[in-house]
Amino acid sequence: MTIRQLEIDEIPTIGEIDKSDIVDARYVCRSQPDGLGLLLERKAVNPPEDEPNWGNVEEESAVFFGAFTHDAPVGICAIVKLPDGKTADLYTLQVDAGYRRQGIGAALLAKEESECLIWGCTQLFTYTTFKASSLDFHLAKGYRIVGLQEPSVPTKNFAVTVAKQLEPNKPSGGDIQ
Repeated sequence: MTIRQLEIDEIPTIGEIDKSDIVDARYVCRSQPDGLGLLLERKAVNPPEDEPNWGNVEEESAVFFGAFTHDAPVGICAIVKLPDGKTADLYTLQVDAGYRRQGIGAALLAKEESECLIWGCTQLFTYTTFKASSLDFHLAKGYRIVGLQEPSVPTKNFAVTVAKQLEPNKPSGGDIQ
């Protein structure tokens, strides 16, 4: 597998990646016993739900990286540097359904974090859902929950903001095993 920055004419290959998923668990929020915070509680989804494939990603200012096996795209990620110059937004991170749990997502995330450090960014954030597979992935990579979206605010189903402080010369744990 190789990971490299995509050329502008390669960005449409994102559509070739199967972004569908089977959701077998989600998180729900509840108040801490002292009422001074929130806890996330993992709840099984039974029967599991099919999450259909969704469309292409478009973001003009994003830098895209692709993961390829035998010249076929198997993963994609994109980051956007924010105007403060110290923060980046992990705009998307997707791995083809047939290639998940093989370290590709971790390798793409490590590439994104490296690029952020080259840019001089010290923090990376992203939005995710309460879907356990996504939230568990980010938490396992050292991200922390820094915000929850008010359910009445229309979004693209993203309800959780996670962020990570990036440190130069500190491995991100993204090597493929």
